[in-house]
Amino acid sequence: MTALDPLTAADLARGVYGIMDDTNVPRALASKGVGGLGNLFDLSQATVAQGTSGLGRFKKDTGFAMVLPGKNSRQGELAVVTRGTATKYDWMSNVNAVSTSGPTGHTVHSGFKQIFDSIEQSVDTALQGRNPSSIHCVGHSLGGALANLFAAKLTNQGHGVSLYTFGAPRVGMQGMTENLETRLKTDIFRVYNSSDPVPLVPTYPYMHTPVSRGGLCVRTA
Repeated sequence: MTALDPLTAADLARGVYGIMDDTNVPRALASKGVGGLGNLFDLSQATVAQGTSGLGRFKKDTGFAMVLPGKNSRQGELAVVTRGTATKYDWMSNVNAVSTSGPTGHTVHSGFKQIFDSIEQSVDTALQGRNPSSIHCVGHSLGGALANLFAAKLTNQGHGVSLYTFGAPRVGMQGMTENLETRLKTDIFRVYNSSDPVPLVPTYPYMHTPVSRGGLCVRTA
């Protein structure tokens, strides 16, 4: 499996925010100043998944994920890209840190899992009839948490998966994170900023993936 280059992964993580209110993927990406992805992914065949965030009676549906089929040098591959926190409803999900069972049966953060559940079927539908050579799971902040959950599910189904997160919070407890690292091995790329509080939550016993090694720490001046 050939990993995405860092700029492509970062563009995907940034551009996916555009789908929150716009299902036209090329236009949504352009609204976030992201161009050039059309050389690697067939944007005309992209799928947008609506998801639900919030708590109790206070919930809202917005675009949360996009599935992009690869082309040219990425022919046969797929990218599953999930967006981060952008609304007050997303924040409600973020603070819902009680534990629940994740997609592989391991313990995970309930708020993140509820959003995952709301977009899972749409992503499954976008994958139907495809046999990708590899799947790239990408996300920033809350989107990185969702990318962890999709990577766990998809690798458990036997897909070749790589995981790219930027400023992601902790998602699961030791069983989930160790299982995911064992399956993905070195195909985990975690970037975080030392001044960003998001990667510091939720606190232990939630853990980052990978467990055995740290990610790439980017420091601001």
